[in-house]
Amino acid sequence: DLKQQVYSRLEDNDQMFQQSEVTNAINEAISCINMICGWFQKTYSISTGTTIAGRHIYDVPPEIIFPQRVIFNNQIMVKKDLLGFRFLITTGGTREAIDDVRFIGNRSSGKQGIAIAQCALARGAEVTLISANVDKTEYRNISHLQGIKKIEVTNTAELSSNLELQFDHCDVLIMAAAVSDAKPISSTGKVKKSEYRNLQLEETPDLLAGIAKRRREKNSQILVGFAAEESQNLLREGKRKFEAKGLDFIYANDINKGSIFGSDMTSGILIDNAGATEISEISKLKLANLLLDKVSVRLNSPNV
Repeated sequence: DLKQQVYSRLEDNDQMFQQSEVTNAINEAISCINMICGWFQKTYSISTGTTIAGRHIYDVPPEIIFPQRVIFNNQIMVKKDLLGFRFLITTGGTREAIDDVRFIGNRSSGKQGIAIAQCALARGAEVTLISANVDKTEYRNISHLQGIKKIEVTNTAELSSNLELQFDHCDVLIMAAAVSDAKPISSTGKVKKSEYRNLQLEETPDLLAGIAKRRREKNSQILVGFAAEESQNLLREGKRKFEAKGLDFIYANDINKGSIFGSDMTSGILIDNAGATEISEISKLKLANLLLDKVSVRLNSPNV
């Protein structure tokens, strides 16, 4: 008992111990320590299988909780600043069928969205992840995390319909999926090589811009977008898309001649109403937590 330990140290000095000011100060200090410890245990939880506020905290590799972690009693603890908030996250890349054999797609691996989902879960959020054609190796990283509701889709239409179903229930939408800008007017069977010269494409809808018009009110649902741009266009295109889509945040990826696809690293520019922040090369896990830090502040979470 902390109080007994403190008092036992003062037994050798009866005169000091008998002074009411000293004992009152000791009791007040101990009360503060107990209050801090109680808050700490409610705010943080061990990252390996304990419960907090009735929710199970699943195994999370320590490196993905950077920087929201501390060492307490020789155990890794995770800050629960997103506890009670519902996150809807999209990841991967949509594929649009040319025929029964081929498709138009992109090189998105889904790494970034999966990293965000992992970190959001570790920080207490309820997570729904809509994944489009995510690399199976990457998907295995979350297959054991039962705290994430997983929905798999293939094309833009399927992604759109699931967004429509899930959006009203979320507090935060993070649109990390790479959505195809166009789709072929598909044919059944197999299109012959000679017919490719006349392959017709039609524009797909801007899902994020469309969903932004549906949000309950400006500050009640937070929207985070992603863009992939060439270095020279990062700031200009990032700002244009941020304003045109009505977002709270957008991260403009520097495609760097395609090197970001499938990579664990990223660089780009993070844009919000306060301005643009250049992000030098960092891991996608660190970017995930950087974004979640920004979102946490915007949510004005009582758990921060």
